[in-house]
Amino acid sequence: MDLVRLGARRLQTERASVKNKRANRLEKLQAFAMAKLTAEIEDAELQAIVQQAAQELGAPIAIAVLFLEHIVFFSAECGLPPNSPRTLPLDLSFCRFIAQDGELFEVQDAEADTRIPPEMYEGRDVKAYLGIPVRMEGSVVGSLCVTDTQKRIFTGSEKECLEALALKVGGRLQALSSQRTDPLLQFAQAAGAPGVMELRRTLLPIHSSAQELRLINATLRSTIKLFESIREQGLPAVPEFEQGRGQLSLILPQLEDVATEIEAGLGDVQDMAEALESIMESGVLSRISSVVMAAQDLSRAMCAKVGGAPLPEFPIDPYIAAPQFIAVSLVSNGLTQLAVRMAELDLHGGIRITLEKRGRAAVVALCGNGLSATDYQRLAPAFRSQFESELAVGVEIMDDGIRLAFATTEEREPEPE
Repeated sequence: MDLVRLGARRLQTERASVKNKRANRLEKLQAFAMAKLTAEIEDAELQAIVQQAAQELGAPIAIAVLFLEHIVFFSAECGLPPNSPRTLPLDLSFCRFIAQDGELFEVQDAEADTRIPPEMYEGRDVKAYLGIPVRMEGSVVGSLCVTDTQKRIFTGSEKECLEALALKVGGRLQALSSQRTDPLLQFAQAAGAPGVMELRRTLLPIHSSAQELRLINATLRSTIKLFESIREQGLPAVPEFEQGRGQLSLILPQLEDVATEIEAGLGDVQDMAEALESIMESGVLSRISSVVMAAQDLSRAMCAKVGGAPLPEFPIDPYIAAPQFIAVSLVSNGLTQLAVRMAELDLHGGIRITLEKRGRAAVVALCGNGLSATDYQRLAPAFRSQFESELAVGVEIMDDGIRLAFATTEEREPEPE
């Protein structure tokens, strides 16, 4: 009973920890599930709207912006230099005034406008700005804005035109959000969360059983030592005891091994439960490191059979646009499929995971040591068919491995430990 109580207290502590982690992640977003919307980086309709805004207002640059916690994300743009970042700190953006007040914001001469600090326009060649709030279900989630390299006064008709286009942006974002809400996925997550909790409850008595096995083992060993000590003091030999001691000498190591295997298996299951629990939520921005670690946990048992899949260094750790559930599933699926193929070929050199930045993408590369180009090509159809509709993820099957490219929403150095 004491062990069960200890296990229950531990479970409560773990639940509280998971709850705190979720709260911290959720604070990174505003009211809407921006992670889903930021995945639509190249939406043709949004792109057409910003091009129309630039053309109608005669502005060199037009941008459809989404507000995250401390950054703005450019969901569509017209006129920015090639390879420009898709994000900007909110406090360096003219759009911050729209995020703050939820109203139209106009700048006719940035250098002369006392509301505008120099860091907003220095080095960016922005003299004039007009931005309109973009709303979804009544809440401001972004803006549609144009900027000019010359001082200018925007006319009433230009403001009305941009307001009408901002309504289109809001409508399109709402449509994209609805399209990306998968009822089956939501149902699976809703049903899966209680299942994970039940799994964790089920582990408690199993863990107690393993502890009891060790206790029995220790008790029997102590009993044997006690009888041996008494015999040394002149107690006559008892044939039944001698026979039982011989059998126990064979059984006790096996009992210890069983307890060890149970605890090792429990560790794997607990890791999987924690990984599943961490992804039983959608609409939350995730760093690439948390995705890779959760995927490694889910596939650890299979990878262990072929030499393991050690965590890589994380020279970069950006937020990614793909939903966490999709990202973890993709990486975990890749690790598992490589491990299965390596097991078939009796390869035990392990799987290498590496991470690199390529343009606006974070690329996770998976390489099964000993696999050939033919082995990787055999995996290509399954990968491409499973994730071809996920716009924020790219899958490359190379001769030397699998590369998973995740669109990023923010560039930031890893936080210090």
